[in-house]
Parts: sequence; structure tokens; C-alpha cells
Amino acid sequence: ALQVVAGIFNDPDSIEGDHLGAMFVIEKTNHPIVIPLLIEVLQNDRFASVRRAAARELGDLRAVEALPALRKAVDNETLASLRWVAGMSILQMRPLDTELLEALLADVDILAEAALALQDPAGASEFPPSLISQLVKAFVVAVQDRENYNSVERAAMMQTLASFDVTEAIDVILGIMNDETEESFVRGSAAFVLGELG
Repeated sequence: ALQVVAGIFNDPDSIEGDHLGAMFVIEKTNHPIVIPLLIEVLQNDRFASVRRAAARELGDLRAVEALPALRKAVDNETLASLRWVAGMSILQMRPLDTELLEALLADVDILAEAALALQDPAGASEFPPSLISQLVKAFVVAVQDRENYNSVERAAMMQTLASFDVTEAIDVILGIMNDETEESFVRGSAAFVLGELG
């Protein structure tokens, strides 16, 4: 069955949906036997969404042998969401890698993707607890940055702070809510998050 799935990735006539369907089968397998195929997909698939799914699955499988390929994705991919997922997969295996997280959070596009990925409690629960304080510091600064982050990204940052129950962000979020020059969406998001934080 694995050969059939691998054949889909190698078929020049296959479309993105075919590749995503093959990834679904691989994810259901949830067995280390798929790791070499996932590494191959991460490194060579023509669809970014499929490479991102491969990166996520390698992290879920704690595939240590994939660390070099994941690191290459973090360093070389152009799509910020793929770089964030590859970085998160590394952090699942190396939860004390503060240098990697620092590099990820220093990139405006990746930090925005982090906010979007972590804004719901399920996404936040996957984040390594040892690195939460580093992430929180980055979000507390970034949530105030109207120039580099749009209103949806800033709202996601506030929601992530609420998911982590970060009470030290209350003053910053309160300032956003009370700032009449802020967009109404951002102010409303701030009010909602403040309600969640109590």
C-alpha cells in the first residue's frame, strides 16, 4: 500500500488534491515506516501544502532522523506557514531549542503565522511549555506593532495570549482596547480577550 501512495507523489499528472489525499493515508498509518517517504515529500513535493503536511507529520512522529530536512525547510522555504510548521516539528523533538525559536520569532511573517496557528487552544496546547515565556514576550511586543501586522494577525496574537492565560499582557491589551485610533475589529478583539482573561 505504501508503494501505491509513493507512486502518487511521483506521478507527474497528479494534482495537489491527490497529494493531500496520499498525505491523509500516511497520517492515518501513524507508523515510523512512513518516515523516509515523508522526508522525501518534505524535500521534493511540488506543492507547499503537501510539504507543510509532511513537516507536521514528521514532528508528530518525533522523527529525529528528519531533523536535517526540517531544519533545511525552516531555513530555505519561502512560505512562512511551512517554515513555522517545520520549526514547530523540530521544537516537538527539541523543546529547549531557544535559538531556533528566537530565529523563528524574529521573522515578521513567521511570527504572524505563529499567531494564526496558535490562536485556538488546541494549537496552543501543542506548543512546548518550556518556550511559552519566549513566545509571550514576542507577542506582547508584536501585538502593538500596527505597521508590520494586520488586524487579523494582531487579534490572533491577543487570542494566543489568552489561550496561554497570560495575565501580564492585560495592560497592553487594555491599552489597545482603549485606544480610539485602533481599528474597531482590533479593539473588539481586545475586549473579548480581556473577558477571557478575567
